[in-house]
Amino acid sequence: MVLDFDVICENLGIDKAALKRGGDRINALLWKIPDTEEAFINAHLSLPPDELLAIVRFEKLYKRYPDYFTYDGPTGKRP
Repeated sequence: MVLDFDVICENLGIDKAALKRGGDRINALLWKIPDTEEAFINAHLSLPPDELLAIVRFEKLYKRYPDYFTYDGPTGKRP
């Protein structure tokens, strides 16, 4: 199966470049933090807004962590 990231990004309303930058940045951050939910959420919240939005929508963080993320970004609540 082939994934067309251009179509996926278009359907989610995100920029492919922001998704790439955010993915690279969050990957680097996740290597350095403890394996806890609080650290995971704080690492995501430290991303720039466009990258955070792309990651939240692509990874569906709004479904896994509804207290902290909505489809349109962070809720403002911190762990």
